[in-house]
Amino acid sequence: MKTTNLIAVLAADARPTKPVGRSLVIAGLSGGIVAGLLFVALVGVRSDLLAALANPRVVFKFLFTAVTAMAALAVAARVSCPDRAGPPIGVLLAPLLLLGAATGLDMAVTPRSSWAQAAIGISPLACLTMIVVTSLLPAFCLLWAARAGAPRHPAKAGAAAGLAGGAVGAGIFSFYCPNDSTLFVALWYGFGMVLTTGLAALVGRRFLRW
Repeated sequence: MKTTNLIAVLAADARPTKPVGRSLVIAGLSGGIVAGLLFVALVGVRSDLLAALANPRVVFKFLFTAVTAMAALAVAARVSCPDRAGPPIGVLLAPLLLLGAATGLDMAVTPRSSWAQAAIGISPLACLTMIVVTSLLPAFCLLWAARAGAPRHPAKAGAAAGLAGGAVGAGIFSFYCPNDSTLFVALWYGFGMVLTTGLAALVGRRFLRW
């Protein structure tokens, strides 16, 4: 029997006693709540948060990270359980299309001379670091939950968990971030989520192997 066939047979028998999707949601929420509480205790929130919520750009940050987290969780549930029927990986196009549309609209109403400053914002490297650090706990919780699903492709499962964790971390950081331009979100939030995705893929390649 070929190795790939053996893996398929073993994966078919390795049905988790608890639905993987539910475990991932619980892990993501738990990790996100703890990370959020730690973030607020150690860093705080922006002083004008309530007033800022009237700004569509601020609301978009929460919307984009929430949609990304949900799409990534759906993909993680599918790739973490070999026999699970679920949405295709193409569901990740939803947050990308949302980001592209919002960024295009923001660029249309922002003078071209201000694009560079809007994209750089205030302390971009500090923001990037805080997004990645805040994402670590949710990503780890999701990786741990993904182990119950016996994924055939550990790196893909790790990447999906990392993307979900990165989106959760970016959403938490939005409570503090003073940079509201969608150009900034596309560049630095996106980069932070990509870094978390890559890191989780590397960890998942070994941690989720069975």
